[in-house]
Formats: sequence, structure tokens, C-alpha cells
Amino acid sequence: MCNNMDVKLIDGYCGVLKEILLEELRLGNRIIEMFDGDWPCPNIKAICLEYPFKTPIRRRMKGIIYREINDPRYWKSDYFDKERNLILTCGFGTQGMKLLWMDED
Repeated sequence: MCNNMDVKLIDGYCGVLKEILLEELRLGNRIIEMFDGDWPCPNIKAICLEYPFKTPIRRRMKGIIYREINDPRYWKSDYFDKERNLILTCGFGTQGMKLLWMDED
């Protein structure tokens, strides 16, 4: 779990993304990283969850795009709010990390 929780960054999430984040945490997903910066796009604020999304995937939300990334170097999937420049990502969980480490041998 992320030791450096930035409450301001979490509070900056609003609307549907905040609802999804809070429900994911309630269902046992964990925040493993948070950052604001210029990657993967300028001025982004990101919250990264450890496991695949546990909530039902929402594909039809105004202004928010759901994307399947499926790259263990980055993350499994995300929700991207283009207007507010917020991204909520989910990882592969333990199994995904094991697969990534096996590929390096």
C-alpha cells in the first residue's frame, strides 16, 4: 500500500471517478501509487489501484473514457477524465506481477 497518501490528490477526484474509487476501496482494492505530473500526459493526477477493477466496468460515462491497456509495465486498465485530467488505473494484482518478473528471466 502507498505510504505517502496525498489526501489533496484524493480529494481532487470528484463525480463518477470518486464514486468508483471509493467503491473499489470498499471492496478491498488498495491504492499503491499516486502522482501528479506530466506522464502519461501533461498535468495529470493519477491514482493507481493494485488489483483489477472489482466494480462493474462502466463504458458509457460523459467525459470519461474506459481503456484496456493490458501492459504489465504500466497497468491493466483505466478510467480517464479528459476534462479534469484525472486517471484511475488498476493493476494486475499479484499474479500480474509474477508474470512480469517471469518475462525478465
